[in-house]
Amino acid sequence: MADLSALLLLGALSLLGVILYLAIHYSVRPGAKPGGIDDPLRRAFLRYSVLASLVLVLGHAWVGVEEMFRSLTRQIKLEPVYVANLRELEPGSAVSFMMPVDPDMLPADHPCILIRLTPEEAQRAGRELVAYSARCTHLGCIVEYLETDGREIYCPCHAGIFDPLTGNPISGPPKRPLPEVQLRVEEDGSIYAVGWVGQGEQGE
Repeated sequence: MADLSALLLLGALSLLGVILYLAIHYSVRPGAKPGGIDDPLRRAFLRYSVLASLVLVLGHAWVGVEEMFRSLTRQIKLEPVYVANLRELEPGSAVSFMMPVDPDMLPADHPCILIRLTPEEAQRAGRELVAYSARCTHLGCIVEYLETDGREIYCPCHAGIFDPLTGNPISGPPKRPLPEVQLRVEEDGSIYAVGWVGQGEQGE
C-alpha cells in the first residue's frame, strides 16, 4: 500500500513538473530569449523544480512514516500456541516454550516457561498452571525453574529469585515481576498460550 501511494505521488509531482515547464517555456515575454541564463522565467522554473523535488522527498518520507506507524499500532492477532499436555506434566515440573510476540505485543521469538504447581502450591495459588516470560526483568537473562524443596524461578546471571506462584521477585536485583502468559486448557488436556495477561486473549 505504501509503495502504491508513493508511486502515485511520484507520478502526480512529475506531471506537475511537466506542466510547470511547459507553462513557463511558452510564456516568455515578447523580445526575451526563452531558456536564457538571465531569463527570469527560467530562474522561476528552477525554483519551482527544487520546490517540487523537496515536496516529492517529503511526501515519500511521510508515506513511509505513516505505514510504519500503522504497522506498530495495528492489533496483532495471535494464534494459540500449543505448549504441552497436562497429562505429560508432573506436579512441580516445568516446560519451556516460545511465544511469537513479546510482552509488548511486538513480533519476536520470546522464551517462556510453563509450570505445573504442586498440589500444595496450587491450593495456595488457586490454580494449577502458571506461565511466565523466561526473561529476567533485571537484565534479560533466561531464568530457569529449580525443582528443589523450595521450588523457585532462578536467574543464574545475578542470582535473582522469583516466586513461581505469582512471578513476583523475592530476592536479588530484579524489582519487577515476570510478565505472565495467559493460558487455555482444552478438554483433552492440551495447554495453549493465548496471549499476555493484561493484553487480553489474542487468539480465537
